[in-house]
Amino acid sequence: MPALRMIFLLASGIWLITPASAAEFVENSLQSEPFGVFNDIEFVRHTGRFEGTTSLGEFSVPFEVVAPTDPADDTGTVLFEVPQWSFAPFGRELILGRELIFARGINYASVGFGVDGGNILDPTLPNPVIAGQPVVDPGRIRFSGPSDIEIIIKFVEAMRNAPNQVGLTGSIERLYAYGVSRSADTLIGIQQEVTGTIDAGLFDLTLLHNPAWAIQNPILPRSPIREELGLGGQFVPPTDVGNVMFVLAEGDQLNFASEVFRAVDGLPGQRIYEVAGAAHTPTVPQLAGTETGDNPVDHFAVMRGIFVAGDHWMRHGIAPPPSTLLDSAPDGQIDPVHGFETGIARDADGNALGGVRMPDLAIGQAQFIASDPTSGAPLGIPFLAPLTGSHIDLECIPVADDMAQLRKTRPGRHFGRFRNHGDYVSRFTRQAKRLVAEGFLLAADAEFLKTRAAESDVGKPRTCN
Repeated sequence: MPALRMIFLLASGIWLITPASAAEFVENSLQSEPFGVFNDIEFVRHTGRFEGTTSLGEFSVPFEVVAPTDPADDTGTVLFEVPQWSFAPFGRELILGRELIFARGINYASVGFGVDGGNILDPTLPNPVIAGQPVVDPGRIRFSGPSDIEIIIKFVEAMRNAPNQVGLTGSIERLYAYGVSRSADTLIGIQQEVTGTIDAGLFDLTLLHNPAWAIQNPILPRSPIREELGLGGQFVPPTDVGNVMFVLAEGDQLNFASEVFRAVDGLPGQRIYEVAGAAHTPTVPQLAGTETGDNPVDHFAVMRGIFVAGDHWMRHGIAPPPSTLLDSAPDGQIDPVHGFETGIARDADGNALGGVRMPDLAIGQAQFIASDPTSGAPLGIPFLAPLTGSHIDLECIPVADDMAQLRKTRPGRHFGRFRNHGDYVSRFTRQAKRLVAEGFLLAADAEFLKTRAAESDVGKPRTCN
């Protein structure tokens, strides 16, 4: 594809665009505003219109770039995020967080529309167009509409080939990509599009968080997905697309047969991490006030740990944690939790075995059900209900091995599985520290979780009497 030949002169605000381009940043659309101060460095946000032509037709879409105000503060590292259908900068605002990105000296860029044509990046942009079609009501959440992944490819090419443009000062030394759920599907589609071509090196690191492999209507149980939608064998790991890191919730395997992504396990430059007990849409502080079921296993925190590990991988060559998968049940075994074959092995509490194990699951405080359609639907959209989960408190149910001894030594009493509150907090803290040491949790997230455990009533007197 022809590269955009353009120079953005930051000091004077002048755009110079040559006419020999199939895509361009529209000169008079640029706006800039302060974005914040992170690690004593001022950042500015540049927004505007990116337009041109792809094989599907003309396009005119919004873009956004956040970079240091002073070019001398630029590190040459950029995170590109595909807009999410429910909220465009979902990863930046609700999962990774501004402080984690920008305090690490990472710039940010995004372009276009949410999956399936939902314009969430900037609904105020006049007359948006995708694939030659005007986008009607661009601020509406939708699951069908014009979409064109070539726009992203052209935008990234423009950043790569004209590094001094739109506030991205200096050369781009490292370009990361992040997508969650359906926007992660978009990145997989781009990988499939460019693999084996001259564009294969579009990103240096791709972070794929809960990809659903383009399934718009989650269905339970898992087996009809395979049979009706033909998922099996559909994913072939792309080649020459840089390093790739997957973070998947257990609920993804239940709803989307995401074990197809295990094909990347063991491949150079690729990692996959499955979070035991986690729902596709967890109940976490970032999503407070939304109807997201009742499953607090926070794979968002795991994603933050993996994001930092990936950044160390790219900048310093420090290998991230090895791939970590859920244990597999024998073929044909009926899952005692869901009543159909899931392929997931379970412990005596009904929790998945293996995978990344958050503290409350690891120490048996509760049973975490990764997909429970009765527990509520994200944004009140009924067919998304299987994306949420639930949990069953096990605090007052002693583990089987302890029951006989408890009855023998203190007959007539009902005991929980923790001796007291301090015992619970101590076990919780040990597992949180283990996850930090393994690279799955950041120290700040571990401290937050430990504080929440310390403030809970688990193990306190008379809780289980």
